[in-house]
Amino acid sequence: MRKLILIGLLVLSGACQAEAAWTESKIITELLINPNYGSIFIKQSTMINPVPCQGVGYYELDSSNTMNKEIYSFLLSSYMAKRPVKIYVSSCTTSGYSRIDQVLGTE
Repeated sequence: MRKLILIGLLVLSGACQAEAAWTESKIITELLINPNYGSIFIKQSTMINPVPCQGVGYYELDSSNTMNKEIYSFLLSSYMAKRPVKIYVSSCTTSGYSRIDQVLGTE
C-alpha cells in the first residue's frame, strides 16, 4: 500500500512541475502537414517534451498562431538545412499535441 501511495505522489508531483518551456536544441527529423487538423506537425531527433499532452511524438503548429506562416517558413528552412532548433511549447492543442509558440535557431 505504501508503494502505491509513493508512486501516486511521484506521478502527481511530476505533472505539477510541467510548465511552458523550451525544448532541447535538436534537428527536425520529420515535418508533416495534416490538412485534416489544419496543422503542421514536427518531430525532433530527441523528443523531451516539457508539457505533457495526450498526443506524443510530435509538436504541433496550429492555425491559431498569428505567426503561423513565419514559424512554418523558419521550421521548413531549418529542416532542409538540418540546423538544430529549440521550440517553445506552452500548452496542448485541441488535437492533444504540444503547441509550438516560438522557435529559436541554434548551433
